[in-house]
Amino acid sequence: MERRAINPSPWSLSFGFQQAVETTNATRTLYCSGQLAANVEGALQAPGDMDRQLLMSWENLETLLRESGYRASDVTRLTIYVTDVDQFMAAYDPLAKRMAASGAQTAMTLVGVARLAFEGQVCEIEAIATK
Repeated sequence: MERRAINPSPWSLSFGFQQAVETTNATRTLYCSGQLAANVEGALQAPGDMDRQLLMSWENLETLLRESGYRASDVTRLTIYVTDVDQFMAAYDPLAKRMAASGAQTAMTLVGVARLAFEGQVCEIEAIATK
């Protein structure tokens, strides 16, 4: 697979994401449901804690990718849903560092929502990966 980042202006790079990612000659695509800060039994962890939930959601996404034969560097698209955009912006740096360390260079959208599925859930990360 060939991958090309497209950034007509480089402002997004300082936030750790590409404005667009083009793939050609991809043979596999994985569409991931939104991952949240849940343990293996599905119980929400760290209710109301944006910092911890973001990192746990990313860890759960990385586990799902590994189990599917993918890596974070194969992710081409992320959508992050949050109940408080200001809290997300304040908590984003550790997530951005984890993403960079794992080789993720993805197009990304942040969506503020009124609520998510579970009481105390403040974020959810959805991904598309290609190989």
